[in-house]
Formats: sequence, structure tokens, C-alpha cells
Amino acid sequence: MSRTARSSRPRRSTSLTEETCPQWQVAFDPVAMNVVNRIAAGTIQVGSIRCSGGLVVEGRIEGSVEVVGGPLWLLASGEIQGKVTVEGDAYLMGTIHSAPDGTLSEVYARGVAYLCETLQAKANVTAQALQTFHGMLVYGKLRTFKQMQDEAAQASNAACAKPSAAPVPDAARASAPHQRVPELA
Repeated sequence: MSRTARSSRPRRSTSLTEETCPQWQVAFDPVAMNVVNRIAAGTIQVGSIRCSGGLVVEGRIEGSVEVVGGPLWLLASGEIQGKVTVEGDAYLMGTIHSAPDGTLSEVYARGVAYLCETLQAKANVTAQALQTFHGMLVYGKLRTFKQMQDEAAQASNAACAKPSAAPVPDAARASAPHQRVPELA
């Protein structure tokens, strides 16, 4: 058996294709996408990180991540544990861990969140839009910002509909001595 040698020079563009859905293709072009930051394989970043421009994660981040002015690329070898906020798109192919106490991580993407087939996440993912690929594993909620706003509105309406159990002030008790007001425990 012979092996074909391949060039080890870096490529400018990488394509990720879903086998069961060949019409979907995600191309990585760091120049066009303004990806100027990188957590390399073998790197462990502990604490908060704020990036101006896109971010590629091949290593591990433990803490909050904020990406402004570009997308987040969590590659298959990359790991994140904590809160992630992205102004643009999020391409999620790696692992998102929950906190040591079991609390799910949070991912917020103002663009599209691409949940690729290699993603393993213990996180709630909220985005403007979601694109899921066969094989991804997410233990948590998947929702859009519209769904989140609808949930908040429903919760607000439910709170307004409940009868109030506010304590009766002493002045109200004095003005109506003929009525018995129950004492609050």
C-alpha cells in the first residue's frame, strides 16, 4: 500500500460538508470573515477573554468569551466552559462543557449558530437563527432570540395575571375597623 504525501502548508480556506445534506457547506475564510484571534491547540485560557475580530478556538477556554466584530469558530479539537457571547455567527464543532457544579454553559450568537455534526455541548444555545447538522449532541435548550422574548413575555403576562398577596398597610386597617384583616405570617 502506498501513501500519498500531502503538503503541510496552511490553507486559506477549509470546507466542512455534511454528508447527509450535501447542499449545506460552510467555508472558512479567515480574511473575509475578519478572524484575527486564535486559541491554538494545547493552549488553556483560564478567565475572561474579549476579542475584537473573529476567534478560532482549537485549545481550551475556561471562563467567559466575548467576540465582537467577527464570528466564533469552535473547531472539533476546541473546548469551552462558560458563557459565550458572539456578535456574529458561531460555528460550533467542538465541545462545550458545563460548569463543575453541573450548571449548563450559555452560548449567545447574534447571528446564526451552526451546530455541526461533531458538536458535543452541555449548554443552552440562543441565536438569531439555528442551523443544526445530523449527529450533533446538545444537552440544554436550543432557542432563537424571538423564542426567548416570547418566553419572557409569557412569564410577564403570567405574573400579571396572578392575584397579589401584598400585605395590607396599617393605615388601611385603621380606616376599616369593622373589617377583620388577617395577620400575615
